[in-house]
Amino acid sequence: MRSQDEQRDQIMQKIISLGFDAEKLDNVESIIDLLTARQKRLHGDERETFTKISQLEASIQKSQDLLAKGKCPTCGQDLKGSTMCETVEKDEEQKNELHTKLQTVREKQKEIEEKLVRVGKMKDLKKTNEQCLQDIKLIKKDITNM
Repeated sequence: MRSQDEQRDQIMQKIISLGFDAEKLDNVESIIDLLTARQKRLHGDERETFTKISQLEASIQKSQDLLAKGKCPTCGQDLKGSTMCETVEKDEEQKNELHTKLQTVREKQKEIEEKLVRVGKMKDLKKTNEQCLQDIKLIKKDITNM
């Protein structure tokens, strides 16, 4: 029984080293569910932000091509000094902001993935801990039946 208690103590130390406590063992499935839901939301944010960046890049390129030609292809108006120059600048600023947002989302995704790994380890340790507790109960039952 002593080895079972020692094994259980080692398991609890590993759980603590992962940044968790014994109370969180009961909630490990909920923690995994919450992290997985957050991971899915972040993936959606990443896709949405990436799509917006792509659309802005296409719009900026089209505007820059028109500005390089100097005249509007449909009406022939001179484009120098037009609102298109301001629009391109605003689009560039927005694109840079979106790149920053995308970087932040990807950093958060990495953090969530690391947390999921740690919680997965905790889940494994929880199973081992439960088995140790079961073994201790059986040993105590055997001792009382002697």
